[in-house]
Amino acid sequence: MEVSEEDFLNLKIISNIDPKILKIHDHPKIPYVSSLQILTNNFRLQYISEIIDYWRENKFDNKNLNDLNWMYLYCIKYGFLENLDSKNINIYGSWEYTDRKYNLKLTEADKYLSSLTPMTDEKIKDFLMNRPFDVMNTGVLNDGTHRCCAMIGRIIRNEKYINLYVNYR
Repeated sequence: MEVSEEDFLNLKIISNIDPKILKIHDHPKIPYVSSLQILTNNFRLQYISEIIDYWRENKFDNKNLNDLNWMYLYCIKYGFLENLDSKNINIYGSWEYTDRKYNLKLTEADKYLSSLTPMTDEKIKDFLMNRPFDVMNTGVLNDGTHRCCAMIGRIIRNEKYINLYVNYR
């Protein structure tokens, strides 16, 4: 199902995982939870519209970014990119490489992402049409956070919103 911009702004990004995981040394979900913590201003923001408003006002060079939690903000910062190697950078939520040992460090990611070419609007449209993600019937993302963050970045930069595609569960 196609998601209009208005519906996109009303989707929620809520962690389905207890944030207390951040206190557990080397827990495998720490990169996800800590990245979500940064994205949502310490879990205070839920709606995509709130996240957009917050990041319009705040710099992406957040001092709290580190080698584990940069992914969602870098999706906002760099958006949809051509020829992205999902083995080394899981920026679009690929589950093919779930072992975090392959992910780039913060400075490596910044250098790598800044070297890539942004996708054209037409390529983004095709990319999104072929990669729908799941949203719960309550309007909460079940997956697709990386793609949503890339679209959040487009909106923040006053670029055209391109419809996303979702399956409601």
